[in-house]
Order: sequence, then C-alpha cells, then structure tokens
Amino acid sequence: PLYAQALLGLGVDQFRDEIEKASHPGDGHWDDLVAYIQAHHADIELIRKASRRPGFGYVLDFQWDEWMHRLQPEVAEQMRAREQNETLYSLPIPAVGLLRQIARLLAADAHLAALNGQPDRAYDNIVAMFAIAEHVRESPTLINGLVCVRIHTLAYRLVSELLQEYPEVLTNEQLRDLAHRIGRIDGRNLITFEGERATFYDFVQRYYSDDGHGDGYLTSAGFRFFQHMPTAGWLRHDGAGDFAGYLRLAAQPGASRFTMASRSEIVAMYTRMVDAIERHYPTPLRFQPALPADVTMANWSEFDRHYYMPLTVVLPAVGSIRIDIERYGATQDVTLIGIALELYRREHNRWPDALNELAPKYMRELPVDRISGGPLCYRVVDDQPTIYSVGVDLDDDGGRMVHIGGDKPSQRTAERRNERAAQWLTPEQRETQTPPDGDWLLWPIPSE
Repeated sequence: PLYAQALLGLGVDQFRDEIEKASHPGDGHWDDLVAYIQAHHADIELIRKASRRPGFGYVLDFQWDEWMHRLQPEVAEQMRAREQNETLYSLPIPAVGLLRQIARLLAADAHLAALNGQPDRAYDNIVAMFAIAEHVRESPTLINGLVCVRIHTLAYRLVSELLQEYPEVLTNEQLRDLAHRIGRIDGRNLITFEGERATFYDFVQRYYSDDGHGDGYLTSAGFRFFQHMPTAGWLRHDGAGDFAGYLRLAAQPGASRFTMASRSEIVAMYTRMVDAIERHYPTPLRFQPALPADVTMANWSEFDRHYYMPLTVVLPAVGSIRIDIERYGATQDVTLIGIALELYRREHNRWPDALNELAPKYMRELPVDRISGGPLCYRVVDDQPTIYSVGVDLDDDGGRMVHIGGDKPSQRTAERRNERAAQWLTPEQRETQTPPDGDWLLWPIPSE
C-alpha cells in the first residue's frame, strides 16, 4: 500500500504524463518535471520507504484490492465484469507497469539531486531502483522478469550518466557499495518461464478436450479465444491461399482434429521448446549453438504454423530475449568498470593506461568482450575513457559505430547504430551472412 499511497499523492495520470515528457536535464520539458518533483517530494520519499520493505506482497488475481481500484478505477470496473475463472492469459499485471514508471521518476530525481550536489539523495534513488526491481520479480512471470531487467538497465544507465556528467557527486563509499550491489546480480537468474508454463498448461486444460488418456483436440471455444489475443494478428488476415476459409473451418466444432496438433502433441512440442530455451540461458551467447529451427519456428512452413497454431501465439520471442539478456550483462559489466575507473582516477588523478590495472584492487576481475570472448577494447580519447566490444564483425574499428544511412542524428539513431553491432552469429551463420562493420560502444553512453 505504500506504493499505492505514493501514486495517489502523485496523481496517476499526471505522473504518467510528466515522466513521458522528460527524464534527463536538457530534455524539452525538464523544467516542468523539476517543478513536479519538487511539489511531490514527500510522495517520492514514500516510494523510497516502500522500496526498503523486504517484499512487495502483490498477489496476481482477477480480484483487485482496494488500492488498485483507487489507482485505476476504469480498469477495475472492467475487471469486476469478468468471470473469475478466466484463463491465466487474461490475468492483468498492472503493478508492473506502474513500478517501471516509478523507477523512471526516481532516475529523474537522482539527476536533479546530482545537479544540486546532493549525493545521498542520488544514491538513495539508485538503491531504491534496485529494490523495486526485486519487488517486481516476486511474481514468476516472464513479463515481470523482463521488467526487472529493464529497471536494472535503467539503474545501470543512471549510474553511468552520473559518473560521466557529475563524476564527483557520489562518494567513494557509495560507489563501492553500488559496485557490490551490482556485482551480486546474476542476470541469467532474472528470467523464468515458470509462469508461462503454468499459463499454457492452464489453457490446455480449459480449451482442449480430454479423452481420458491425456489426449484430445482444440475446441472451437479455444480457437475463438486465440483469434482475439493481441499476438494473433496473423490469424485474422488472409495468408497464402484461402486462409480465411481455413479459419472458418477450423473454428467449427470437432474440426481441429483434422487441422491441428492434438493435445498431447501440442504439450510435447511446447515442453520441448521451453526446455531448450531454459537450457541455453546459463551459457554465454557466444558459446551457445543455434537453437533447433523448430524450436525458434524460424523454418516452420505454413503447414507447421497452422498445425501448431497455439504455439505461434503464446510463445515469447525467444531470440530477442536471449540477445536482451546478453546486452543486459554487457551493460552491467561496463557499469562496474565505470565505477572502478572513477575510483582509480580519484586515487591516481589520471585514467589507467589499460583496464588490467583495475583488477584486483578496484574490481575482482575484468569482464570479457561478450561477443568475441577476448578482452574489451579500451582507449582514452580527449582525457575520457572509451570502452567497446569489437562487435559482431569481430574486428577492432577503433570504437566506430555501425553506419546507418539516411537517419537524422538523434539519441535513438545512436542506439540503433550501436544495436546493429551487438549481435551474435554462430559459425554456420557466419558462412552465409555478412555482419555489419562497426564496434559496440559501451562507454560512454552512445550519442549522435
């Protein structure tokens, strides 16, 4: 309830509007955001107090509590009208989005604190962001894990921005504490498919018939449910041939036994796919073999997509999640290096000549280039350190990012250029693909 009290004080709609307009000094509406933060100092302090609680305690349920009714009354009315035994795919997770926006507000407040020379407030905001991420992760769903990753990434970026823009604002003790907090996080344990498995098996139990021997077929009610899922857009449009006619046929009672995988087949394929995904996560992406084509659905024919239609709708974007986790790890790595660099500079009044001067005094060990497996590249340019990976092309381009023609210079363009180099190819893929030429810039934060 502390988070809810703070949000009610902030005014949910105004809070969302303000945090969308600006987040960083220099943004067009930064002055408006500053005025908003100053007017709601007590509410932001209440958020920090909530983050210090040992747990979040939010229960995923169709029955919203009093606080959620007060925060989002219109959505709460829609929830009240729903049946309580709906499939888990219909279960809303409103608190996740609100907590992510709260983390963005804390990041903005940390920037304001740094501008005003308030190290404790800036530090408290960073610590609160990490605590909020842990609160988000209490519910074992994929979306909660991904939002936890996003909040961590926002906190890493905030630490990097403060070190680059206000290098003296955080004390040595605060930097060391942040390094310990960040170093304890294992990004590969943040994502779980436990909730996804439960949700899928719940759907199967509800919408597949059961012959008493663990088999059956998708019912017409189940097919109609899938047609209305947001991820099922391709089911609502004509594809090759008369696919619209196929949909009308498949939705008829009993028709799925002739057009789609049976209950046992769909469960076996889903389990195989998710098992394969989970086996790969503990291994760095550069060591991972390509997932089998049927697991990623990359080489599925039109027949496969129709036959295993439920899986095309409910399975997450496996490839992008694997890449996101690896990029997350690199952001974590370079944040730790950035802290070590600043501690070194304060003691020696200069930057180190090489990154290996940082270990083991300023950090336990140096992380490797997550693409090549070799050392990260390091240079001091105009008295500022630059750290980068050689990128997907595996050659050192001096920290130059991939060129994208035609785009106007912007922060988003810089991020897109950088993402082009942050890719992973298997040896087999390198035989048929030409990777983009350029490096993956990790420090400083890329900009145009």
